[in-house]
Amino acid sequence: MIMDYDAQVGSRIRTARELMGLSREAFAELCDVSDSFLAGVELGKTSPTVRMLNKICLASKLSADYIVTGTTPDDTDDKQYIAFFAVIKTIEPERLQCCTEVFTSLIKEFTKHPIANDSK
Repeated sequence: MIMDYDAQVGSRIRTARELMGLSREAFAELCDVSDSFLAGVELGKTSPTVRMLNKICLASKLSADYIVTGTTPDDTDDKQYIAFFAVIKTIEPERLQCCTEVFTSLIKEFTKHPIANDSK
């Protein structure tokens, strides 16, 4: 059975909220809506308005593209990528450059030491 569109949108919102480690009540407060309204959206019983979608995007720091279509910038639906992206979006702007430098250094170090292939 194909999940209907509202249920898909609600599922992405719920997944984003859970990956942020927030209860429905806490996330509803961030979005300035009732937790019962958010529950309806997450369950696909209620369609979010454009204003509500904007509040969800701001609170989750995710793009409307992802919430509406399920695509990420590299066109994947990988929960780890979404979780990582959500964490990055929480960094305070004045600390972003420092975090970018640290992350870049880590990536350079990882590429020097690739993970061993365990498929023997």
